[in-house]
Amino acid sequence: MSGPTPNCPKCESAMVLRTAKQGRNEGNQFWGCSTFPKCRGTKPTERPSTGADPKTTPPAWAEEEPNIKSPVVFAAEPSESGYLVEAFESVALPAAAAASINREDVLDEVVQRFTGWRLESPLPTSSRPVDHDLTVVALAKDLLLRGNTPLAFAEIEAAISDRHKIDWAGLSATELTDLFRALTREPTAPHTPTVFDSQEEQALVEWILKETRSNGSGWSVQTQVHVSYLDPALPKSSRCDILLTHPDGDRIVVELDGRQHRDHVDADQARSEALTKAGYEVIRITTDEFRARSGDPWDQLGELLRRKRPDIPESSYANALQEYRLIHQIQVTTVRAIRSGHLALRGTWDIEISSPHELPDDLIKLALEQTGELLHRLSRLWDVEPIPRPKVCLKTAGKKQRKDQFCLEIINGNSRARFSISDVVLPRPPLHPPSWGTQPEASKNLERADGEWFLNWIYRKASFWEGQWECISRAIRGEDVLVLLPTGRGKSIAFQLAALLRPGPCFVVDPIISLMDDQIDNLRTVGITRSAGIQGRQSTAKQRSLLDTLVRGHYKFCFIAPERFQNSAFRDTLRGLTVNTPVSLIAVDEAHCVSEWGHDFRTAYLNLGRTTRTFCTQVGGSPPPVIALTGTASRVVLKDVQRALEIPGVDSIITPSSFDRPELTFGVVTCRSDEKKARLLGILDGIPQRFGLTPSSFFSRDLRTGGAGLVFCPHVNGKFGVVEIAASMSTSLNTEVEVYSGSMPRNWNGDWEQHKVHTQRDFKRNRTNVLACTSAFGMGIDKSNIRFTAHYGLPKTVESFYQEAGRAGRDQEPAYCDIILSVDDPERARHLLDPNTTIEEVGKVMKAVQWDDEDDVTRALWFHTNAFQGVEQDVKNVEAVYSKLTPIRPHWKKAFSWSSGGANMRAAYEKALHHLVILGVVKDYTVNFAQREFEAELGEAEADTLGSALGRYGRSYQARRGIRLENDFVEKVAGEKKDGPKQRVSLAAQSLLEFIYETIELARRRAMSEILQATSEAAKSRKSGELLKDRVLLYLTQTDWDVRLTEIADVERLEVDDVIAIAEDVVSRNHGDELRAASIRQLSSYPDQPAFLLLRAYAESCVSSPDWDRVAEDLRAGVQFGREKYGMSESILATLVLELTQLLDAREQDARRFVRSFLTGGLPSRIFARELCARLEPNLAVEIIPALTAGLAREAPAQTNPFEAIT
Repeated sequence: MSGPTPNCPKCESAMVLRTAKQGRNEGNQFWGCSTFPKCRGTKPTERPSTGADPKTTPPAWAEEEPNIKSPVVFAAEPSESGYLVEAFESVALPAAAAASINREDVLDEVVQRFTGWRLESPLPTSSRPVDHDLTVVALAKDLLLRGNTPLAFAEIEAAISDRHKIDWAGLSATELTDLFRALTREPTAPHTPTVFDSQEEQALVEWILKETRSNGSGWSVQTQVHVSYLDPALPKSSRCDILLTHPDGDRIVVELDGRQHRDHVDADQARSEALTKAGYEVIRITTDEFRARSGDPWDQLGELLRRKRPDIPESSYANALQEYRLIHQIQVTTVRAIRSGHLALRGTWDIEISSPHELPDDLIKLALEQTGELLHRLSRLWDVEPIPRPKVCLKTAGKKQRKDQFCLEIINGNSRARFSISDVVLPRPPLHPPSWGTQPEASKNLERADGEWFLNWIYRKASFWEGQWECISRAIRGEDVLVLLPTGRGKSIAFQLAALLRPGPCFVVDPIISLMDDQIDNLRTVGITRSAGIQGRQSTAKQRSLLDTLVRGHYKFCFIAPERFQNSAFRDTLRGLTVNTPVSLIAVDEAHCVSEWGHDFRTAYLNLGRTTRTFCTQVGGSPPPVIALTGTASRVVLKDVQRALEIPGVDSIITPSSFDRPELTFGVVTCRSDEKKARLLGILDGIPQRFGLTPSSFFSRDLRTGGAGLVFCPHVNGKFGVVEIAASMSTSLNTEVEVYSGSMPRNWNGDWEQHKVHTQRDFKRNRTNVLACTSAFGMGIDKSNIRFTAHYGLPKTVESFYQEAGRAGRDQEPAYCDIILSVDDPERARHLLDPNTTIEEVGKVMKAVQWDDEDDVTRALWFHTNAFQGVEQDVKNVEAVYSKLTPIRPHWKKAFSWSSGGANMRAAYEKALHHLVILGVVKDYTVNFAQREFEAELGEAEADTLGSALGRYGRSYQARRGIRLENDFVEKVAGEKKDGPKQRVSLAAQSLLEFIYETIELARRRAMSEILQATSEAAKSRKSGELLKDRVLLYLTQTDWDVRLTEIADVERLEVDDVIAIAEDVVSRNHGDELRAASIRQLSSYPDQPAFLLLRAYAESCVSSPDWDRVAEDLRAGVQFGREKYGMSESILATLVLELTQLLDAREQDARRFVRSFLTGGLPSRIFARELCARLEPNLAVEIIPALTAGLAREAPAQTNPFEAIT
């Protein structure tokens, strides 16, 4: 292996290459200290190439395997009877220091060892808080201990900063690491054991303390720690004699074996082997060896205790950091004293503090007052007896000093309750099982000022942005909410703060792993480390460890994919958790994926409303609130999200007053597909000039000048894929360009999952400036200095474009967002996106397209046709799954495998299962990925239950369509000669899927059509960016037109006058733009609604530059769908078309073109012809004669006068 030989990070000796002989790294090489076993320092070798040469070590929370550091309840013998012992890993820090720890990638182990301490408290009294008060106090404790390095109260930070005049923002990783290590080696209040099994043990401990403290080696010494804390597999009743832990990570168990151990040699040996396997070095010393001060074990212990440690220069920040640690310990201990009943929740706080470090009285008093303020503010959020701010009385605080002891004494008259604090290095994180009381109702008058107090403390933000407090207050009250706010406007803080202010853990449903990692990373920036992501890339052991920790209530945030709720092991975890612990809330981030991906390949999304409420409701409690969050979403997506997540009511939706992002500048470039790459490189070449910078400055890693960018590619592989585009950009820009996609590119060497972790981390930390990525990277990534985005193809929808472009400019500074559009065959594109073209026809055309004849539309439709393969194929899938479940017996469970068909068969079967859930044939199902197996709980397949299920589903979209869906199914069943369960289920599936294709599939293609039209029209103008942005904002903004259109969306009988009254109010080009946008929004929900299609066509003809082909498509579709799907008479439909035509004619707008558009493709029927001839004005009637003559001649060739056919 090439490269220099490293020095040991612990003792600075030379290192040698070794090979792991056991464990998860068995067979792999690593650097080990040459002085082993005296020093056990290790370093990883360089990682093998992944094709991208990642530069950083992944954080502990992103590692594949669990450390032995999964949290366990700390257990040790107290110093005296009547006391209990707890341990913590938490020290509140200034905001800049907490952010630097994460930004500079300071090792978790270094931080954790610095933040360890233990508390000995008297046993609780009968006056401890109960019920609602207990929940408030538990919330206070939970907030104080939300992570290893939570932000200190702003007032505390200001006071300490004023005392020491220091700035934490510029500290490097080395400086922070040295500072933490120095204070861990020289703790403020070192622990001095007082509990021993024998006089020999006491003497041995006193000798160890003398050795370690005289040479400053930094060992932490504890006695009588339960071995079940060191290794949960060991008996809870057993204790170790002496536990030695060091800031550099060494962990030693010293056992002093007297004569009584001679009868337990085998048991002692077994325990030693278990501890060794768990990572502890075990030294067994006999009492004879101790008395003689000789023997190999004795010499080994002496060498370890006395070995020279490298000196670390004293830091000027040390005194301030000591004060932060002591103040945080005081605040946590104060809440513990309240919880145990020794300190009054409401009343005077009479406290005496003895500290080894001189603390000013005013700083201690401020710390206690801020603790009281926390409890006071929490009581204002909940309907409990008000908790007033306490009167604080300090007794000789900071004066009565004891060198090695840190105590709080709570004074109640003549009695005192002593709480002893000491700093220790903990071998693994301690776990604190929650103890919640009964959950109170939220306050009826939640105050924004109270919310902003918590916002400032936890996030250091002064005030809420639009929509945040409305979301938080609804969630605190336990109400569901759907939050629609532009990218970069603080949606994450909205659900996070709401979760922190409610008891219990929060489950965050994320669509992609990169988003989970990003949000965990962002939480760590503000010191919230009690969070975890459960991900498919983790080993079974890692997932099991996380679930075990989750069920004990340790994590405040748990990030999961929607499929996790279909996993039986996870459901069992939730069943165990909710026995004693409430779930604070369910956050569904990037909620548009519920609709956009749920119907495609992530079926579990569509089950979330049911599964989250079923499995996350506390025993005897109410379901947790659901918060759905998205940056942009169409009306159909919002309705679909509400439907799937069971979020009722219009008032549950929070939208912004404006979607405008003034800092974003748009641009559109059109070209042929073979010109795309050159256009992209030209755009990127000009980006630095837009900011007045040279390319080397712009693409540097300097946060002051360096900018970053994302290029969204339609594919992973091929000439339009991320790998090829990244290579071209890297050469052209002379800078490193990384790649990111959900699936691994072809011919990739190395661990793709690790590559994604490193790439995301390096991009966020400005170590990589440009990414070629798929939309898998587009969601939720929080990076402030993204200065440009480029779409290397047609975005899927207006919303997805605005959301992905919105990754830029999150710091409100200028950014540029370009689309490079290639529509090489406009006629083919129009045909494929025409609502009159069936999905089956689209599929046929797509199969005939050669790879060298593709353009942006066919590339986009490739994914669409894979998701929607046609009603016939989807019905076959339902029938195939149904056959595996028969006979249907209610409440029975049946399992079946997809082992022979791979991921595609699994996706098809799961989608079919979801359709059977809608129909009530299946009540629920789980997925076992390890066994490649589904297990379904069966429902019923009777005709009435199937019909009712169809009606319910249809009515959730549109009441009238739901009634028709149910009635049509009943008629079909009645007309069937065979009336068996199989036939009924098949008919029901046919009805259901036809409805889904008429609504969901058609709406998807319409959305694609709208973004195509918007970009194509914008590209024709020199002001393409301005036109595109105006069109996007108009589309996203609700207007009075939406209210009027909604009123006619689901009326029992559509009246001509209602439709015409809307059209009559279009009196300007701007009105035409507004009505067109409103019609488009409505059609995203009701893609086959005839009134909306006709009004869309009418509005298009009223704008400044109408697309007459689009007018023709919508006119024909409106008439066709009205007749075939809504049962409207042709007379009414003809009247609608005629009156819209006459409105245009009266306003001297292009009524002739409107009529010609309608006639494209011929007249629908003779009735239409009769109506047109009878009522069209002469100047317009002439337009109809050629089409009328040709059409009727085809119908009646024998007639000499074609008009006789209609007279």
